[in-house]
Amino acid sequence: MRAELGFVATVDADASEEREAAGAVPTARQGVAAVAATSTLDAASTVLGLALAPVLVESNPVARAFFATHGVLLTVAVASVVVVSTVVIATELGVWALRERAGCGPSAGRTVRIVGYGTPSVVSLLAATNNVVLLVEHTPVAL
Repeated sequence: MRAELGFVATVDADASEEREAAGAVPTARQGVAAVAATSTLDAASTVLGLALAPVLVESNPVARAFFATHGVLLTVAVASVVVVSTVVIATELGVWALRERAGCGPSAGRTVRIVGYGTPSVVSLLAATNNVVLLVEHTPVAL
């Protein structure tokens, strides 16, 4: 009976790994693409908003200080690279730790990737949406 249960668990783990490889589970590449794309949207909408609508100011005082010292474009580009890199390193270390150290299966990796990549992607998308709304509201349009 135990041998059968062990065999079933092995088959289920193999099937889960095959589903992950087939794209049923978010991969690291998909997660990185999502975070990079939404971070780029946030960065672009920030740069455009600050350039096209002079009444808008950055609400983050740390970013505002870096903007004054290093410029908006450089600060936003560096911050985006740092954020994406940090998210990837933290998420993939989490996946590795659960799989290799804790012996968890692929579903644990899937959960870590969904949370690890999904949360910052949603936050960046919300920030970009807010930036675009502010830009539309505060950019003068000559008719």
